[in-house]
Amino acid sequence: MQDFNLPKDLVILLPLSINANVIKIQSYLIKYGFIKQSKVNFFIDEDSVWKRKDQYVVIGKGKFNAWACLAEVGLANAGTATEQIIGLGIPSLSFPGSGPQFTKSFAIRQSRLLGGGVLVCNNKKILLKRLSLLLREKDYRLEQVKIGKKRMGHSGASEKIVDSINPYLLS
Repeated sequence: MQDFNLPKDLVILLPLSINANVIKIQSYLIKYGFIKQSKVNFFIDEDSVWKRKDQYVVIGKGKFNAWACLAEVGLANAGTATEQIIGLGIPSLSFPGSGPQFTKSFAIRQSRLLGGGVLVCNNKKILLKRLSLLLREKDYRLEQVKIGKKRMGHSGASEKIVDSINPYLLS
């Protein structure tokens, strides 16, 4: 993590996939000056809490569904997760990687499909600049929320789809 213009008392929720390499992530946190906290608890069923000055990183494996609604801004590098965050009305930034699925071209197409509700960041400098802007500028953040909500619509679409096809499948 690079120092940049972040608000004080920042809490970064880091929900990880079940097979994530936590040891590697913890080594990065140590490298950047975070210290594991044994007596700090956020009471969100976290696995560990790390602190550097007024900044916290809260780690939890398999916590995406439980934690997504707590976020003010989402950082995404997975297609479905990005859409879920946008659907919750959380403005998001995506950071494509070198992996086979979440590539730069995929992220750009997804942003277009989501009406710009997710902002693609081509490099770390752009990511940090846009993150700082979203965290500090409430009006800008709310505009991004409106875009995402409009594009994804109200919740409950899956249930409606199931209800509409069930009579055909069950008859």
